Amino acid sequence: MARRPQAPTQPGPDDRFRVLVVCTGNICRSPAAELLMRNLLVGRLGGREAARVEISSAGVAAVVNGPMHPLSRAQLAPWGLDTRAEDFRSRQLDDRVVAGVDLVLGANVRTAPPCSSATRTCSTAPSRCASSPG
Repeated sequence: MARRPQAPTQPGPDDRFRVLVVCTGNICRSPAAELLMRNLLVGRLGGREAARVEISSAGVAAVVNGPMHPLSRAQLAPWGLDTRAEDFRSRQLDDRVVAGVDLVLGANVRTAPPCSSATRTCSTAPSRCASSPG
């Protein structure tokens, strides 16, 4: 079960709730979800509270260090997030990426049932995983 963010006793990186979005190549779905989630959190919680949630992404067969796909980037333009995607670089899912993550979200059916590809790639506990159709 994922832990809920609690009021920090001392501000620091260990106080954050960490979410990892996983897809295949980490150039389309998962980076778009990462940027959209960050934007939504800031809009709903405000910058200070949203900073307590760390959102990242990775791919089970990533195009390592690749930029976000131009068509996915273009889909972020209505929210002004296409410019934030310029600095994005994809990364491979492995134990280092998953270490300390509280919740893993699968961004397509290839990573479902929950984290099936991810658990073959790393030692993620299935109880921290969730998937979404599509």
